[in-house]
Amino acid sequence: MRAIASAPGDVVLVGHSYGGLVISEAGVDPKAKAFVYIAAFTPDKGELVSSLIANPPPGAAVPPILPPADGYLFLDKAKFANAFAADVAPQTARFMADSQVPCAVAALEGAVTAPAWRQKLSWYLVATDDRMIRLPRSPP
Repeated sequence: MRAIASAPGDVVLVGHSYGGLVISEAGVDPKAKAFVYIAAFTPDKGELVSSLIANPPPGAAVPPILPPADGYLFLDKAKFANAFAADVAPQTARFMADSQVPCAVAALEGAVTAPAWRQKLSWYLVATDDRMIRLPRSPP
């Protein structure tokens, strides 16, 4: 919210992956005029990321999330490239796997209170070969 507040004018929020949840919640700010979701979660009111990734349909890709360690999650480095960076040069994918930032387990339990994409202009880039985020019910 500080980034939005510091912008000199209206903003377009862009989110990738988990960032979709962030922009959906932050978008209630009156300065946020539109949203761009890039292969991102688009949670509806009350939805949690943990519920969106639970119980994938048969044959669907399953993100290689390792068991929590000290309250944080990481992706399995050995499976990272295939799941998260399949179209990236191998050296870059290794760097991405080695430099990943942990995600707090608690972040998966934050429910969206008012999904701003329901009231404001939004676009969604569908990545049909994405192995981390299932397609939304229908793009916003």
